Amino acid sequence: MNHQNFFTGLEDTFKTISKHVEIDVQNYHTYSGEIDSLYMSSASEFEVVSKDLCKVLDPQKEAKNIEDIYEVFHDKCPDILNEIISIRKYGLSIKPFENWTSDVRPDWWVHYNKVKHNRTGNSEKANLGNLINTLSALQIVNYYLVWKRDCPTKSRLAPPLKMSSHPDIFTMKDVNYSGPFLSDDVFDDVPRAAAESDTE
Repeated sequence: MNHQNFFTGLEDTFKTISKHVEIDVQNYHTYSGEIDSLYMSSASEFEVVSKDLCKVLDPQKEAKNIEDIYEVFHDKCPDILNEIISIRKYGLSIKPFENWTSDVRPDWWVHYNKVKHNRTGNSEKANLGNLINTLSALQIVNYYLVWKRDCPTKSRLAPPLKMSSHPDIFTMKDVNYSGPFLSDDVFDDVPRAAAESDTE
């Protein structure tokens, strides 16, 4: 399945949740069965996409776990760890990899594993705040996978040209998904005339 299309489905489910729970930091500890289900799916997909990204960044290394993923990100693409997701609709800026080190995992990842291995004892950790951070992390690795796999010689702004669908809520900071894409470093493998006609 196309990763970005799968993300779009997860984002659609998030929109449904947002009709019942206000997306606000005051509600970050809110948890429910629906949030739990989306949280687990999103975190699992994050691991899948991250491993695919690691194969692109370092084909010689097999990323078997979150420790390996961090090592590849840190060594081959450190900028990814500082990326920010803008959730403009709710006035939020999310930095899901903040404080991630070789020894410390993001809270949303730690909590995901606790819920996965003991849902009954950790149900409150499948909450809105962790879900938002997980979806943000997932969109970042999706974006980087398209960039590094499909647009390796282009700028950070190139992926929207290759993405099968664009996020509606969880968007990369400073990325204009609708174009125009006229910069040579973004549009270096398509004739400029074609580029300009596509934006009309």
